[in-house]
This record gives sequence, structure tokens and C-alpha cells, in this order.
Amino acid sequence: MVGLVRNDMTCIVYRRAFPWHMVLDRRLDMVQVGTGLLRLFGAHLRTSRSLATYFSVVRPRGVRLRFEDILRRANAAFVLAVKIASGGADDPAVGLEIKGQMVHSMESDTILFVGSPFLDGLEGLTGRGLFLSDIPIHDATRDVILVGEQSRAQDGLRRRMDKLKSSIEEANRAVDKERQKNVSLLHMIFPPDIARRLWLGESIEAKRHENVTTLFSDIVGFTSICSTATPMMVVDMLESLYTKFDIYCGQLDVYKVTVANSAPTKYSPP
Repeated sequence: MVGLVRNDMTCIVYRRAFPWHMVLDRRLDMVQVGTGLLRLFGAHLRTSRSLATYFSVVRPRGVRLRFEDILRRANAAFVLAVKIASGGADDPAVGLEIKGQMVHSMESDTILFVGSPFLDGLEGLTGRGLFLSDIPIHDATRDVILVGEQSRAQDGLRRRMDKLKSSIEEANRAVDKERQKNVSLLHMIFPPDIARRLWLGESIEAKRHENVTTLFSDIVGFTSICSTATPMMVVDMLESLYTKFDIYCGQLDVYKVTVANSAPTKYSPP
């Protein structure tokens, strides 16, 4: 390429530094392409070098692939879509959009297109068969992809943290519910003062009462009643009886103790 680059930068170095560039003559034939484009459709360049064979213009709209028409829109950003790739119609690179600018070199009367893949993230990059190493370090596209992936990772971490927070809150609610059950059970079994001290982990010393009254109760004819009643009738009868019994115990400040294999036992401290 004559007059386009300085003598101290060879074509090979330029191709590697700008892998997504190409140089077009007045017939819009590619006289030089970067290593990125060469990897996409280099196998077909022996057949045709025409820009129209490999690309279609996505933006600016309405621009015909003619040298003069491109020069008239040189200040606009160009987006070219790949039509042919080395892997054929099923090649993932087909449809890849390359965004860049057309620059006219008056010394060689050629157009230099310097671009980069127009991608929305790492998935779009790998989905086209490309890798992050295919984007030059100086290309802002690399930073856009990295920032996008970092933002996506932060969003994923935030979602996981929110989910973990919800799980912890749900577990705390379950613990509080079980704690309330334990408190209720303690108050059902022990007097309030004893239940409170047990809940706080305090030691309980036995108390001695000189005079106590013990009441043993029984239901007369309970066996015969059970023989003529259904199980639910017996349960309803006992529920009604001992509910009223508990009400009277509360009114008389009596503490009820249930003894296994016997009827409820009542005693009242003096």
C-alpha cells in the first residue's frame, strides 16, 4: 500500500495492529485487509475482492456501494454486515456487524475503513466465533465488553445476595415462630414466673410448701360412656369438660399438673 502508512510501519504490522481494517480502491476492491477480516473470509479472496461480495451496508441507510457515494458520507459512522465467511452459510460470523469510519487517502486515492466488531457483550462475541483476544487492546470495544460483563456479574451477585437475604429472613421468621411455640408450651406447662426463668436459662430451685391441697378427679361411668359413644363424641366431651375446669383453675389461682396414666391433678399452694 503506497502512501497510506509510513515506511516504518509495514503492512504486516498494520494488519495486526488494526485487524478489522481494509483498504479499498476506486472499484471498491479490497487491496489490503486486517488479520481479523482475513480470518473470516480469507479463503474466498482469490475468487473475488469486491466489497459488495463480502459486505452489505447497514448504516448509513441508502448508501450505494460506490466510491463517490462512500466519500460523500465519509463523516458518518459505517456499519457493515458480513455476507460470506470461510465456514459457509452456517458460519457464525455471517451477519457479524463491523462498525467504523471511512477515511479517504488522497495520496493513494483509496479509502481506509478502520472498524471493530459491533457487539453487545461477551455472548455476542463468542456467538460469532470470536474471542476477546480478537479485539485489539486499544479498541474501546474490548472495554465495553469487559464493563458489560462486570456489570452483569455484579447484577448476578446482587440477585444472589437478595435471594440469600430472603432465605435468611424466611429462616428468621420460622425461628421466631418456633420460639413462640416454645414460649407458649412453657406457659402451658409451668406457671408464668417459672416459664420466664426457664426461657432465660436461669436455674430453678425447688420450693417447699408446708400445706397443699390435692384434688384427684375422675369421670363416673367413663368406661360405659365410651362403649356407647363414638371417638369424636368422647373427645368433644373431654374437651368441653376440661376447658371449663381450666377456667375455674384460673379463677381460683390453682396450678394444674397432668400426671401420666391418671386424671388431671390439681393442687393449690397455701
